[in-house]
Amino acid sequence: MPIVVFVANVVGVWLWAVAFLWLDLFATLEAAVYFSFATLTTLGYGDVTLPKDWRVLSGICAANGLLLFGLSAAILFELFRRLHSRQFGDHEEDPPN
Repeated sequence: MPIVVFVANVVGVWLWAVAFLWLDLFATLEAAVYFSFATLTTLGYGDVTLPKDWRVLSGICAANGLLLFGLSAAILFELFRRLHSRQFGDHEEDPPN
């Protein structure tokens, strides 16, 4: 399951990068992937930015990154909770019929 979460995050970076290239906002794939990664992770170095008319898109990309991070954290937390329950026998009691 953790590999699925990792792959989903990588796919998210690449989808945004392809969208930026499709909109002709970057000249190279490298620049688009770099910007996409920095924005989705909300690092936002500021060394690469979108043109002024498209800056709202960077905010949408960052918000998407926050949502993706929250979803990833929730999935991993649930996975570790289930593993802990199996390992230590913290099973919920079945209600009586």
